[in-house]
Amino acid sequence: MIERMTHLKNGAAVWLRPIRPEDAPGLIDLYGRLSSETVYQRFFAPAGSLSWARAYVFATVDYDDRFAIVAERGDAEPPRLIGVARYERAQTAAALGEIALVVEDRWQRLGLGTLLLDEILAEAAAHGIRELRADVLSHNRPMLHLLAQRTEIIRRTTDNGITEIHLRRRAG
Repeated sequence: MIERMTHLKNGAAVWLRPIRPEDAPGLIDLYGRLSSETVYQRFFAPAGSLSWARAYVFATVDYDDRFAIVAERGDAEPPRLIGVARYERAQTAAALGEIALVVEDRWQRLGLGTLLLDEILAEAAAHGIRELRADVLSHNRPMLHLLAQRTEIIRRTTDNGITEIHLRRRAG
């Protein structure tokens, strides 16, 4: 992935780029700005704090089996992370993986989730991952809608309030 500037529906400039280990503090900062509902929808657990160790693991990728894209405000000094999308290849099958994404609350519904999803799907496909799984809380209608709009759903099951979606990038 090449770093690039893009604009959201509100005209705000945003940088999309691969994550780097030095983004760990920015991930901690982003996590601290998320509402408790957004944290719960992403991690399926009540809000707490993101530890340095966990942030470093999230920020350290190998650009093949584990990859993440961050969205950074284009006009912020110092730069500020406002969203992240990631995939991780399954250990059981090279063509399978899992994706996840989160967008800071005040930047939701501006097209950033769509941009991050499209980029992470393209990266996964470029690295031979043909099928991805996303676990989504069943009441997270915006994410379920986004996945239904932007991907080809292979199968979808719901158990205990969690919808497991197997999907692939749409052709074209």
